[in-house]
Amino acid sequence: MKPRNDSISRISSVLTGIISLIVAICIPVGYFIIAYQYMEGSINAELLLATQSVEELVSKNPKSWQYQEVRLREILEKRLDYGTREKRAIRNKRERLVAETTETLTGPVLRFSEPVHDVDEKVANIEITRSIFPLILQTGLISASSALTGILIFLFFRSFPLRAVREAYYKMEEREQRLSLALKVGHFGVWDWDVKKNVMILDEHTYDIYGISRDSMTVSPDTWINCIHPEDRDRVLGDIRPEVVEERRFDIEFRIVRPDKMVRDIRANGILILDGDGKQSRIVCLNCDITERKLMEDTLSKNEIYS
Repeated sequence: MKPRNDSISRISSVLTGIISLIVAICIPVGYFIIAYQYMEGSINAELLLATQSVEELVSKNPKSWQYQEVRLREILEKRLDYGTREKRAIRNKRERLVAETTETLTGPVLRFSEPVHDVDEKVANIEITRSIFPLILQTGLISASSALTGILIFLFFRSFPLRAVREAYYKMEEREQRLSLALKVGHFGVWDWDVKKNVMILDEHTYDIYGISRDSMTVSPDTWINCIHPEDRDRVLGDIRPEVVEERRFDIEFRIVRPDKMVRDIRANGILILDGDGKQSRIVCLNCDITERKLMEDTLSKNEIYS
């Protein structure tokens, strides 16, 4: 019981650990990716707005626009979101600084640029430099929160559901033990014949009843058929045919000859399981060794004759 229980614990721990890691890693990574894409989109929108304003100024003053520093700074100061700290600059086509804002940024930073055109000629570049330190800080806080959530998830699902699984497992084991004991005391055994695969699965009590070697969990149906007493074999095989069995159930008695040549009396209660086409798929049968009962019946019958 313990190895199977340990296996359940390991599987539960692994699955819970995977879920916890997904929560701890995917949430902050997903947040960072989405936030970065949003930041990139907002910067591109800011660049487009500033570029349009500068190009209007250039078209009106193609020769003197570079000297209108106050107007250029006003354009750079114009923003969609005034709560975001970023540094802006305009450089001419020779990369000489024409105008800039004076914000101080905390690194690391990202720099984006957009060309300014006068008709088809590039005359300048507008640069926006934005610190990603706030994004990294927010991602770090979310990572810490996600890690804590992952730990709590691991502890919760590792403890409470696993306890329920263990209790259910123990109850199942107890039921299996009671059933096994009842089968053993009553000399019952169960076999499952997969007709399509032509194999039979026997429980341990069936091996004992028929005296079959336990080399594997499955045996050939011929092994079972050969155990049936030659005088009863044709009758038994005929009695379990689908066209003969009423309501797909059968209750028959027959003799078997064990490998040690001992003859035993068996009562078999079974059910036929049909597939979707109405063909025989499986036969599940409960076998009971009724040898002692038969001997008692014979003894009582003889006593009645002589009495």
